[in-house]
Amino acid sequence: MADTDIYDKYVDIFNQKKHFRKLEGSDVISADSYVSCADNIRVYIRVKDGMIEDASFDKVSCFVGVVVSEMLAKDIIGKPLSYLNSIDIQHVNRLMGVDVTQNFQMKGCAELPISAFKEIAKKVKK
Repeated sequence: MADTDIYDKYVDIFNQKKHFRKLEGSDVISADSYVSCADNIRVYIRVKDGMIEDASFDKVSCFVGVVVSEMLAKDIIGKPLSYLNSIDIQHVNRLMGVDVTQNFQMKGCAELPISAFKEIAKKVKK
């Protein structure tokens, strides 16, 4: 799939940004940045009885970063906290239906939200 196809396929997700917000009452916040393109992200989750009740993000600047963040936020809601440990680049490839590792820039932009979402699992108070 060409880069332009990815943009065409996911432009609605990028424009709608259903999970792009500061999550009020969040239990855990994680932040990370991708220095080479000045992207940064903050991830918020709310947990109840070991399950992810809600998730959101803000501060991502590129298209791929927003789309991956949106897909991950949607994907983790309703899942146990331990599910966060299974998030990796292959997980994102499955969600997107494309191998983002084929493009160096897209891979880096996808790794930023992966890192931030995985960090959440480490920060949750047991």
